[in-house]
This record gives sequence, C-alpha cells and structure tokens, in this order.
Amino acid sequence: MKLKNIAVFLLVLTICVSLMTGCGGEDDPYKGLVLYEHPVGISLYMEKGFSETEIDGVLGCYQGEIANVRFGKDTFEALAEVGYTDDMTESEYAKLVIAAYGLDSEVKTDGYGNVYIAYVENISGADVSYYAFFNKSTDAFWMTTFMCMTEYAEKLEDDFCLWASSISVK
Repeated sequence: MKLKNIAVFLLVLTICVSLMTGCGGEDDPYKGLVLYEHPVGISLYMEKGFSETEIDGVLGCYQGEIANVRFGKDTFEALAEVGYTDDMTESEYAKLVIAAYGLDSEVKTDGYGNVYIAYVENISGADVSYYAFFNKSTDAFWMTTFMCMTEYAEKLEDDFCLWASSISVK
C-alpha cells in the first residue's frame, strides 16, 4: 500500500511540474512564419513569400502574393519641428495620422495590444484595404501598413494583427 501511495504521489508531482514548467503548453504564435528583417531597422514575422521591393517615397516595403506591407517613420526631431512632443502615445500619434491624411478611420486596439487604424481607398476603380499599425521606439514613431484588395481583407485581418504583434523596431 505504501508503494502505491508513493507511485501516486510521484505521478501527481510529475503532472504538477509539467504544468508549471509549460511542458506540452502554449504553441509559439509565430511558428511556421518567417522572420523578415528590413535594413531600415524594423523586423517582423510574416508568412513565407514576401520579397523586399522599393517604392518611391516609402521607407521600406515587402510585396506578397495578395498583400503588401510598407514602413514609415517619423522621428521625434521631425515631429518637434512641427510642434509635437515625444511624449505622445501610439494612439495619439495614430489620431494625428488620421487628421493629417483626412482618413475615415478610428483608432483601434486589437487582442495583441496593437494600436492600429483601418481604412479603405479606391485606387483606379479597385477598393484597397489598409491596416496601419503604430509603434514607438526611442527616437521615432513607426507606421507599418499592411494592404490588400478589400475582397481579401476579412481573411487577412487576423494575420495582419498577429504579424504586427511581432514587430520590433530599432
């Protein structure tokens, strides 16, 4: 009987240790994704198949089969020149972007804590959906904008949010 109690105790102890240390626990949310490290100082995980491309007036860009992503950066120094301070939050900066570009959007926060705006523009007769995510670094605000044809937007929005949650800026 004593041996049986010891065996049960060891089994319970093993289960408790496994649960506490995460054995068999959460999956990596970025598993199966590729780390893209852009030379402008931003990195993020996205699905395989994006290639770096250049667009005039855009700091950095990746092009995929049905979606693109581009990066923009406003330094605190540049913002100070037009009367803004570096103590703004990502949400306040997003509101500034909405006003500056006259966008029909509102600031949102997704389940990952990402601050973003979503809007649609008609480009040459086609509706394009944009999801712009905002990050604050030590010297700038970064805007990472995912875009796709609106017909794919509902399918891709969750992916865009997950990918944005992996953004790292220098």
